[in-house]
Amino acid sequence: MRRRCRLGGQPINYRTDDFAAVILSQTRGRGVDIILDIMGASYFKSNLTALARDGRLVVIGFLGGAIADGVDLQAMALKRATITGSTMRARTAQEKARIAAELRAQVWPLLASGQCRPVIDQVFRLEDAPLAHARMERGDHIGKIVLQVTG
Repeated sequence: MRRRCRLGGQPINYRTDDFAAVILSQTRGRGVDIILDIMGASYFKSNLTALARDGRLVVIGFLGGAIADGVDLQAMALKRATITGSTMRARTAQEKARIAAELRAQVWPLLASGQCRPVIDQVFRLEDAPLAHARMERGDHIGKIVLQVTG
């Protein structure tokens, strides 16, 4: 939890707390402006609840499923929510090249200068890949799990 706070986040234990209720409580009922969702269907309803009026929900993954049953379209309309789905897989080669060029121009300089640094949870040797997978499956990491290739 301390690590999350150092990153500027307010920790919420999604396993024991209703994260949408906590967010609404912490924002005095307002909700949050932007949600980047890697889970998909399993969190869609809670994400919509936690979203502020005129908020944006960007679905970028489907770890919790791709089909959200019981979607409340009226709640989406009342919040004037913008819901966007995005994936690199469905993009053309030209779109991917444009995105890569934008990353090189806008993000790489921030990484090179140290203004923006990736959060690394743990580095494993390639031969310890099963340990890295076990760490990832536990789901208690913060940041990237890295496999280091040497030689």
